[in-house]
Amino acid sequence: MYPRAILSTLLYVLRERSESSQEDIRTYFARLVVPLLAKTITPIVDSSGEFDDFRIMTDDSILDVTGRLFNIIIRSLDFEEQTNVSQQLINIFILGIPSDYIPETHAEIVARDFKPLQPTASREHAGCTILFTYALAGLRREV
Repeated sequence: MYPRAILSTLLYVLRERSESSQEDIRTYFARLVVPLLAKTITPIVDSSGEFDDFRIMTDDSILDVTGRLFNIIIRSLDFEEQTNVSQQLINIFILGIPSDYIPETHAEIVARDFKPLQPTASREHAGCTILFTYALAGLRREV
């Protein structure tokens, strides 16, 4: 799959890259983690068909690579940034509160309809918990 190949390449580059500056990490977070999260979750709750091309992002192998990317990048953020990330992810995955990481046009829909930890969650919704798990695993113990 083409998306998995691209994400795997990004993962390889980030693993092999020497210590990145804090500014680089913020850029990676803003340009990779936030859009990937939105483009993975939004298509499974939006019935308009606008994001149907992104439904491939919920494939298990793509979710795994995406989660590893999240982990590497989040692990490199400072304490305050990790605290904010954890709160935004809890809003999305647990509390059902609109998050700054989801585009404003879909934040309410995601907050209302995305319930991946519910026993009745669909396979696509439940599969997205791997992103939450990888992200949380990258947090400092203090967070």
